[in-house]
Amino acid sequence: MSSNKQKSRGWYPNKLFKNIGRGNRWNTTIQANFFDSLANLLNIGFSLTEALGFIADTDKQLTSGVIEIQQKLTDGYSFSESIKSMVDAQSYHQLLIAERHGQLREVLAELATFDRLKLKQFKKIHAILVYPLFLCLILLILITMIHVYVFPQIEQLMPSIRSCLKSLK
Repeated sequence: MSSNKQKSRGWYPNKLFKNIGRGNRWNTTIQANFFDSLANLLNIGFSLTEALGFIADTDKQLTSGVIEIQQKLTDGYSFSESIKSMVDAQSYHQLLIAERHGQLREVLAELATFDRLKLKQFKKIHAILVYPLFLCLILLILITMIHVYVFPQIEQLMPSIRSCLKSLK
């Protein structure tokens, strides 16, 4: 019965562990797309609120986060404070400084570029780590095969080795 209650509440362990400590925070890919879209819209003449509305209407992946940002802006928070829960701390601090110095458009474009570069580096690291892991897997299989097939064959060919080993102990 308790499992039925958990299902009816929408509580799933995989979702719980996926979001621990992150809240509504966007991953790096989504964050890069948001910064890039917002920077482009601001560069072509959209106001901040118009750009956020456009992004909410066109990008379904960002809709809930952008609506939350819009709500905080209407409540009187600054843009950097409104987006604080969605982005990582480094991006938040850069946005805070840029907002105070009037460089928001430029910093949004730079953050998008930086996030894309970070993703590219993660992919390179992942690709580099695949080879050593593959080698370790092959080594583990080789050791297992030696223990399972080769050692029993050697023991059958040389039964006297077993008696010599027992006498040494």
